[in-house]
Formats: sequence, C-alpha cells, structure tokens
Amino acid sequence: MSAGIRRAAFSVEVGLDPSEAFEFFSKVQNLNRVTPDWFQLDPAVPPPSPLAAGAVIDYRFRWRLLRLRWRTRITAWRPPDLFTYEQERGPYRFFKHEHRFEPVVPRVRGRGTLVTDIVHYRAPGGPSVARWIVAPELSRIFAYRAEIARALFPFGPVQEPAGGVRLPA
Repeated sequence: MSAGIRRAAFSVEVGLDPSEAFEFFSKVQNLNRVTPDWFQLDPAVPPPSPLAAGAVIDYRFRWRLLRLRWRTRITAWRPPDLFTYEQERGPYRFFKHEHRFEPVVPRVRGRGTLVTDIVHYRAPGGPSVARWIVAPELSRIFAYRAEIARALFPFGPVQEPAGGVRLPA
C-alpha cells in the first residue's frame, strides 16, 4: 500500500454457514439493516443483479450535515469466501473494503462463520482527519454491525458488546 493509507479490521462470528453469510452481507438491500441510522447508504439506482466482479454501484448518503455521492466497483467476487469493492468516486482519496467469510467451529451445535471486514482508506484532509474522525466512526459503524449481526444470527452464547453499543428497541 502507498503512504498515507490506513488499515482497519473488524470481525464478528455469526450463526450462518459461509455461503449464507456471503449471501446476506453481499446484498445491497441488507446493507442498511446492519448500518447505524446516522450513516445510511441508499443506492442512487437499483444495483445490478446478480452482483459480480466489475459491477458498479452508485450510492447517496448523508454524513453529519453533508449529503454525498459514492461510486464503488466490485473488484473481487469469490463466493462464498470473499468480495471486495473499491471507491471509484467519493469522499475518500482511496477506499477499499474486503469482506471475508471463514467457517468456524461452533461452540454449540450448529454452524458458524467468522465475518471479517478489512478496510483500507486514505482520508481527505490527511492523517489528522483519518485518526480523529474516520477511524473512530469506522469503529462505531462496525461495532454496531457486529451487534446487529449477532442479534440476527446468534452464534453460541451472546457476549456483551465492547463500547456499550445497544440494539435498537
């Protein structure tokens, strides 16, 4: 990676097998189910179906008081193991998000997948914006995503979330 690109990784275990987890997390219409209300992404036009490498998805979203547009392209599509998208146009200088799905041995009878999100990004405004704004917000988004994913697809004993993230009532 080039200078200035930061990496963040987040994981959650869910009670799905890898193909089911891939199916759920790769559907654009499920994105907002696992994203906080303060950061909703809405496709500007219906996404291509089925998704595959090369597919382009245009989003509109709001972040704080700003309304923004974001164009992403799927650069890797390997069901049920991973998919990756990269920003083509949007708020970041660089943004790449890889979704990995690995089977795990369940703690109880059933099935399980470790869902890992790896984000590489270069923030507008440089390292200070990356450290003090983007990194904490990514952590909040993925803590929320993990909590919702655990609630939707329980896997073994439920653990209290780090950081006090609460499910919506």
